[in-house]
Amino acid sequence: MTPEASLKNDISLDVHDELGNDPGEVAFFQFLHSEYRKVTHFVESTQREFAIRETRVLQGLEILKRPDCILVDDKWQLFARSVHRLYRDLLCFEAFCIMSYVSFSKILKKHDKVTGLCTRCPFMENVVSRANFANYPELKDMIRRCEDLYQEVSDRL
Repeated sequence: MTPEASLKNDISLDVHDELGNDPGEVAFFQFLHSEYRKVTHFVESTQREFAIRETRVLQGLEILKRPDCILVDDKWQLFARSVHRLYRDLLCFEAFCIMSYVSFSKILKKHDKVTGLCTRCPFMENVVSRANFANYPELKDMIRRCEDLYQEVSDRL
């Protein structure tokens, strides 16, 4: 183990010992964990909803591409609007994920400033950085696919 890693473990052990003795600190971190669980649950359920929306949009595209479908520009324009709405919502959701990550960091930074403890780095590394809102490759893939889909629809229009 490197000296830096050993020092980090020692710091987090010291912080844990200090937190165990202060009921206010224990309550703060229980509340923080509660909020963390809310955010991770929301992100998980919202990602599932976006996957369903993306599937429906792709099904709509397949219907529009059928040879027996009457191709009216209004249908393609309506489809383009639905793709745009999905894309806009995905970007807003990505912003939510980023803001959630930054929020935990800022809350802990302020906590450490007020208490004099060093809890931000261990909590961010061990808890928040592993969360579904800190790393979201599925969401990034969905955004990329939506951009490609919008380009395809734009070419048709």
